[in-house]
Amino acid sequence: DGSSNFDLSNPNSSEGYRIYLILSALKYAATSPFFGSGFLGIWIILDDGIGSAHGQYNDMLFRTGFFGLIVYLYFLFRLGKFLYKSDLSLFIGYSGILVFGLFHETFKLSQGAFLLAFLVGIWAQSLRKLTK
Repeated sequence: DGSSNFDLSNPNSSEGYRIYLILSALKYAATSPFFGSGFLGIWIILDDGIGSAHGQYNDMLFRTGFFGLIVYLYFLFRLGKFLYKSDLSLFIGYSGILVFGLFHETFKLSQGAFLLAFLVGIWAQSLRKLTK
C-alpha cells in the first residue's frame, strides 16, 4: 500500500523534513506570536542558512506569527466567499491553489502573486460597483 515508504519521524526524508519545518515554524511563532520573524524566511533558523518553508501557510505562520496567519486566512476566506458567489469556475481554480498551498509557497512567487492580485482586483472592482 506504499505506507512503508513514509517516515514522518526522519527529518532526512521528504515528508519528515516537511514535518520538521512545520514544527520549527510553530516553535518560532510561539516565541513571537504577533510578528513572527518580521518577514525573514525560515532559512534564518536552518543550519545551512538556505531553505524554503515548503508550504504557503507554514511560510505565513513563520513570517507573520499566529496573528498574521489568522488575518491572512480570513482574507483568503473572504476572497473565496466572493468568488463562490460570483464565478464558480474561478472559485474552483482558487480552491485548487489553496490546496496546492499546503505543499508549496503559491502566492509568494511571482506567478502566484499575480494570480492573487488579479483575483483581489476582481473583488475590489465588484466592491466599487456596489458603492456607486
